[in-house]
Amino acid sequence: MLVERSNHSFDPFPDEGRVLPFGSGAATFYNYVDLVLHNPTDLHFQLKLNVGKQQLEGELLCEQARAFRYHVYQCGHRFVREGGRVFREYEIWWDVRTKGQDSQVVRSERLYRNRVVVKYVVNEALVEMPVEI
Repeated sequence: MLVERSNHSFDPFPDEGRVLPFGSGAATFYNYVDLVLHNPTDLHFQLKLNVGKQQLEGELLCEQARAFRYHVYQCGHRFVREGGRVFREYEIWWDVRTKGQDSQVVRSERLYRNRVVVKYVVNEALVEMPVEI
C-alpha cells in the first residue's frame, strides 16, 4: 500500500520513448522521503530496482501468485498556457482486474491529479488557452 509519494514538480522532456505515463512514478531527490510503502498483508514482497541505460527499472515480486493484476494509466491530459509558461495537467488512474481470459475490472480509482510546468517546447497546436470566467 502506498503511504507517501512525491509528485514530479516539472516535466523535463517529451513523452517519446516513455513506457509508463508521465508522473506515474515517484520523484526522487537525495535526502528527502519520496516514496513510502506499507505491506498490510502477511505475504512477503520484494521490490527489485535496477538503474538501466535510460531509466530506473523495477519489478514487484511476491512469494505467492496474486489474484489480481493492476493497470496504471493517464486520463484528462492537456497542455495549458498561462502567461509565458505551459503547464501539463493530467490524472493518474488504476484499474484492478481479475486474471484470466475473461478478465473483469473489479475497481477503477483515480490515484491523484497533477499539474506541472513543462520545461521543453510544446507544439502550439496542442496547447489550450485558459478559459476566463
